[in-house]
Amino acid sequence: LLLSILVTGVIGLILFALLTRRIRHMNEVVQDFEQGQLKRRVGKSASDEIGQLGISFNRMANTIEANLAELKKTDQLRRDLIANVSHDLRSPLASIKGYIETLQIKEAQLDPEERQKYLNILLNVTGSLNQQVEQLFELSRLDAMQVQPELEPFALGDLVQDVIMKFNVTAEKKGIRLRADVPGGLPQVMADIGLIERALSNLIDNAIRYTPENGTVKIEVVKAKNHLRVEVSDTGVGIDEQDLPLIFDRFYRVEKSRARSTGGAGLGLAITKKIIELHNSAIRVSSQRNVGTTFSFDLATY
Repeated sequence: LLLSILVTGVIGLILFALLTRRIRHMNEVVQDFEQGQLKRRVGKSASDEIGQLGISFNRMANTIEANLAELKKTDQLRRDLIANVSHDLRSPLASIKGYIETLQIKEAQLDPEERQKYLNILLNVTGSLNQQVEQLFELSRLDAMQVQPELEPFALGDLVQDVIMKFNVTAEKKGIRLRADVPGGLPQVMADIGLIERALSNLIDNAIRYTPENGTVKIEVVKAKNHLRVEVSDTGVGIDEQDLPLIFDRFYRVEKSRARSTGGAGLGLAITKKIIELHNSAIRVSSQRNVGTTFSFDLATY
């Protein structure tokens, strides 16, 4: 009997020691986590109450770590947005100031033709500045979910032809062939015609900017089972593979120097992505350097 009591006592002490060790370990992990060691987790143990408590803590820690990472990312995006807006607005404002000062200083020396030249430059710069401000406003409204698509049935092929007409002059000036491949008899799509026009315009404008002389920009509509697929392809400079995941980020430019020469604020693709997502779809991109780029998205048929 004494031996049984002794054995039972020893077993109890061992179990108590194991239990308190697990509790001490959990307490150490919690304290480390509180002090900022966000990678600390409770090790796997038995499937009793303490083990379940450890699992619950690890889940909570994973959620907290993910939320903090998202907050840091959001804060960095905000900082980047402010920095990029400040930089991109400063350049055209400086140009406007410079040309106005030149007009003031040389007003008596300029003939009507030279004066008109300066005024045309000022008009172009202010137009670009206005476009960028409008894009920023549009993107902020899309981010804040203040834009809801007004769905209606319409002929996508007709919209493609209308959008292409807006860019015919620009394409001709650059020596670029602008083509549409839209088969007849297509069903209508159910979408917001204004938003889709904006998305198409952004993609075509982007393609023309980065396609050299004698290149081709093609807009194709393909019929699928329950949707129509829109493809905007070009024979432009292409995009490196490592840049593809980033091109829809606001203000992202594949090559800063080339972006400055071609114009654009790096907002068009970000806006387009938001618009397509509002239609429960996704925009895709494939590209090959010095061969060309293709953007595509699907729209549900009516």
